[in-house]
Amino acid sequence: MLVDCTQACPKPLKDKYSIGGYPTLIIATPAGEPVGKASRSASALKSEFKSAIAKHAIKVNWKKGVSEGLAEAKKESKLALVFFNDPKKAASPHVEGFFYDEAINGILDKFVVVQHKVAKKCEVCKEYKVRKGPEIHLYDPITGKAFKKFRSFKSAAKLKKALLAEQQRYEKERASATP
Repeated sequence: MLVDCTQACPKPLKDKYSIGGYPTLIIATPAGEPVGKASRSASALKSEFKSAIAKHAIKVNWKKGVSEGLAEAKKESKLALVFFNDPKKAASPHVEGFFYDEAINGILDKFVVVQHKVAKKCEVCKEYKVRKGPEIHLYDPITGKAFKKFRSFKSAAKLKKALLAEQQRYEKERASATP
């Protein structure tokens, strides 16, 4: 976020971020919480931004390999969320970005998350019936069968809602199957 207050900085903004002089560079989270003030030299600014990004960046704990992810999901009794990413498709980077959105990232602990790159003649893609990427599949950890497949993604918020609904449906089905 860039706010240019060289003419007149609103007092609430000055107070919140302790702005006393110009230019003042503030590194903040997406929620607007300051995580530091940046120096004014180019090299110090670069170093401070790298440090802030490393400390505050949203991370996704991607598992390696679909079969390994399914095994871990079974062990943890969680749905396996497999993101079949096709780097050749224009939508793939956009959809992959959803996983780094705070809303989605905040619910990923309910799943074992795996990313698999789609390729021609890929045996894993054939086995899991992936037509093309990007696709998100949820797998039942007990049966290993597809629980739900998503092939259309409108927004991170809608994906979050759909993933939570499916996770709750899975929990209900699991609870009703347990005597």
